[in-house]
Amino acid sequence: MERKWSKIKKTFEERIAIELKSMISIHVTAYASGGRGWIQFKGEEIVTTEAPGFLYSIFGHRIYNNFMDGQTIELGRACGELLNISPISARISPNPYIRGLFALEKRCGRRTLETMREIEHDPFPILLMSLMAHSFGLTVKPYFHDACGRQILPEAWLTPLSA
Repeated sequence: MERKWSKIKKTFEERIAIELKSMISIHVTAYASGGRGWIQFKGEEIVTTEAPGFLYSIFGHRIYNNFMDGQTIELGRACGELLNISPISARISPNPYIRGLFALEKRCGRRTLETMREIEHDPFPILLMSLMAHSFGLTVKPYFHDACGRQILPEAWLTPLSA
């Protein structure tokens, strides 16, 4: 039996790292033809996903999902799956939504985050890993999207927060 979104959301938000707990919110809504998921940081929508679909948006910049053998990925489903897997499984998941959401959790510390950031190439986890690194006061490198060359991280994130 599948868990209801409200229970998944509550459990996931309880797992968000203390550095971001009051600043991050995750939302999912269902429509007859699919659904939409989005993540807000300090009230600003930073990423939007659509299901079924192969597109997501980071700060309004549309990005084509070219992962998971052409399957559509749903943010709510990824969030639910993350609650039932080990940290190691989350780090190496083929699903970039799981890898990105894991970066926001308490279970992902600084060293794990640094290791993950070194090998990640997908924009979705890069965005969330960069947000977490910024909240830890770590240096965040600019990320330029492969297709258009545009910098997709906010300039404010490139400067570490003061302790």
